[in-house]
Order: sequence, then C-alpha cells, then structure tokens
Amino acid sequence: MNRLGQQGAARRGLARLVWCAALAGVALIFAGEARPLLAPGATREEVIDAYGWPTGQSWSGTREILSYPQGTVTLERDRLEAIAFTLKPPWPPPRPRPPWAVRAVEQPAPLPPEWLAGIDEARRLATERKVRILGLFADADSSAASKLFDEAVARDRTVVDTLAAEFVLLRIELAARATVEPNVREQNRRWAEKLAVRAFPSLLLLSPEGEPIEAVDVSSFAAGDSPAAAVLAAVTEAKLRIAQRESEAMAALVLREKAAPKGSASASPKTVALVASLFRARWLLMTALILGLGLIGALAWLTWRRWAPWRRAPEGQMALRISDAAGGLPSQTDLLAWPRGKLAELVAALLEAEGYVAQVQPAGGDKDVVLRPETGEAPNMLICCAGCETGVVTAKLVRELFATMTAEGVESAWFVAPAGFTPDAKAFATLHRIQLIDAIGLAEQLRDLPPLVVPKVMGKVLAGARPGRADQG
Repeated sequence: MNRLGQQGAARRGLARLVWCAALAGVALIFAGEARPLLAPGATREEVIDAYGWPTGQSWSGTREILSYPQGTVTLERDRLEAIAFTLKPPWPPPRPRPPWAVRAVEQPAPLPPEWLAGIDEARRLATERKVRILGLFADADSSAASKLFDEAVARDRTVVDTLAAEFVLLRIELAARATVEPNVREQNRRWAEKLAVRAFPSLLLLSPEGEPIEAVDVSSFAAGDSPAAAVLAAVTEAKLRIAQRESEAMAALVLREKAAPKGSASASPKTVALVASLFRARWLLMTALILGLGLIGALAWLTWRRWAPWRRAPEGQMALRISDAAGGLPSQTDLLAWPRGKLAELVAALLEAEGYVAQVQPAGGDKDVVLRPETGEAPNMLICCAGCETGVVTAKLVRELFATMTAEGVESAWFVAPAGFTPDAKAFATLHRIQLIDAIGLAEQLRDLPPLVVPKVMGKVLAGARPGRADQG
C-alpha cells in the first residue's frame, strides 16, 4: 500500500509539473504576441497601426467601435476612448490595411520657429529683449492633452504672433522619445523637477533668468470649441494677477518708507532696484493713472444719468413710459421679454443709424453683432446679446466674450443684457474694456435717437430676422 501511495504521489507530482510547463508555454506565447496598450486620446490611425485593420466596424453618432478577435476598441471623434480586450482567444497577427486604406506616413508639421527648445537660449534672448519667458512643458508620448495643445494652440499662427510679441516662447519636451540632445533632455528633466511640474501640458510665466513668476491655468483649454482663445484669455488673466501683486508690493513699499524714521539705514539693494524700475516706468504709471481717472469719471457720469432724481420719481417714470409709447419705442419691460435675436437686430439697427457698419452674425455663435469700418475687414468691436432666455448674465459669459475678443484681436466689446449682470460680471468687464448695457442703458440709447430716425430703426427690428438668425422670436 505504501508503494502504491508513493507511485500515486509521483504521478500527481509529474502531472502538476506538466501542467505548470504548459501554462508557462502559453504565457510565453502571449508575452511574445502582446500588443502595445495605447492610452486614451490616441488617434484612429495609431490604433490601426498598433492592432491592425479591424474585422468589423460600427458607428453610433460620433462614436465608432472597431472589432478585433481579442475584443473591441471604442473611438470618440476618431480618438481612443476605451479598449476591451481578452487573452482567451489566440492573438492573431495584425491584419494589413486594404489597398484602398493604405496611407502615406505623414510627419507632424514642425512647431513655429518662435518656440525655442533650450533654456539657455531663451534666457539670453529674454535678457536682451527685457521680457518674460512663457514656458510650455509637454510630454507628447504619454499626454494626449500635450498633443492637442501642439495641434490647436502651439501651431496656431495667431496665438504664436500674439504671444511672441510679449514673451520669449520656450517649449520643453519631456517625452523619452523626444529628438533632442541627451544633455538637453537631462537639463529639461532637472529644470522641470526644480519647478515642480507634474501635469502636462503646463504653462508658466518665468523671469528672464528662468525663475517662476506665475502659473497659467490651462486645465480647461480643451473643454471648449476654441482652445486657442481659452489659452490667450488664461495668459491675460495671469498677467493681471502679476500686475496686481506688483501694485500691492509698491504700495507696501511706500508705506514702509513713510513709516521709517528719519536718518534710518538706507534701503536694501532689492528695494533700490524695485524703486528704480518703478521710476523708469513712471510714464506708463502716469498714463494708467490718467486712464483710470477718466474711467472713474465716465462711470460717475453714467451713474448720474441712470440714477438722476427725476428718473427715480414715479411721475418721471410714468412720463418716460408715455413718451416712449408715443414715440414708438419699446419700454424697459418690453426689452426684458425680447429674445437674443431680436436684441441683436435692435443693436445693429441702432448702430447703423449712428453711421456704423454693423453685421448681424448667425445664431448660436459666440458673438451677435460685429462692428466694422467702412474700409477694411478687421472688426472694430464685438457685441454679444443675452435675451429673456438667459436672464441675468454671469461672469462666465463675460469671460467667454473676452476670450473671443482676444482671439480676434478686438480691443473693445459690448454685452447687451436687459436683465442685468452679476457683480462678478461687472468687475470682470471693468478690467477688460467690455461695456455692459442693461434695459435702462439700452432705453437711454434709443431715446437719444432723433425722432425722425426712430421709425426707421424700429421698422428694421419689426420687419423680422435677417438671414442666418434662427432665434429671432
């Protein structure tokens, strides 16, 4: 019995050994046939290059599903969304593309020459020009957002021209397969670690010496329809934060100098350098002060016009309503009920009556009226309207208008919203040259028209929507 037990144990041990060897062989087979696991955001062409031509395809809206023997690949707008593969069936070799689908290998277009690749050259050029460095940290191998940034922002000629006029542009590529010199790659890696760069892409404003000053928030640049406009707006907001800190530092310095007793020790070299730089910029500061005083005066005048005693009096309001009705003008209550398209027609007709060339834009866009000069194609001013379907306008909508201004190179804009604006929207508009017009302001604009012009203006509005406007109401 012992002998039979020993033989049975030996047979079982041999069976286990054979089974383990078979599993190891299968593992080696699958290891040898393994395909690369692509990251979300890879293009459709990269998926086919890695896994071969699919055995089947299906579509649902903007989503495409590629079928393979080992599973499926889901694409959203030709970008990889999800992979569902299994190792149970044998992994066949990739199917070749059919003859009609063979494509020539296209290399991505090079970045504009304004994007430098080395920190030393960027420091030298920034010191010569006395400007800051705008540093872009990217990893095209592992970050789909870095690829999108290169395609939609870094190669956009308008963006590059706008930023290069004010900064030295520097792009630091941290991908392992980047075609840069080994010493440059190592320098880039150390520099990114020093600046604690962890997310890609990251955009930083740096001093001419390469020291960090301010981070540019590009976390949502890919969320909208215009990544370039979003990045330009984010850079502008970063500059405003820097300017605010510098003004606060200057005020604190002045207070310390006033509080210091007479005959005390002289200021530190850094303080002297700061005062000297402010002295060199005195004309800029004086110009900003004059513009600020002018803006305050204009706001005071508008406030006086809006809240004059005769406007607050009930009999004055009743007289205005009677006068508007007799002259064919809409009341403030009427304006609050108008949709966006009708407001756009009214604003365009009002500007045309003043002698401007106003073009009403198609419905659903980021602007409603474009004011252009009689000669030339570049717009002078953009106008956005918010009707009864929007209500009170928030700061988010005003920021979107500013992003459109920045992208199109326009310096001023109107936002017409009879329902009014939130305090945050008013504060943002004051800093970014955007004039806000509510129902009271729009009614005042109409009352300033000559009596003989009013029927012509209102006739254009009541005649119906212009071509391209589907939200007239």
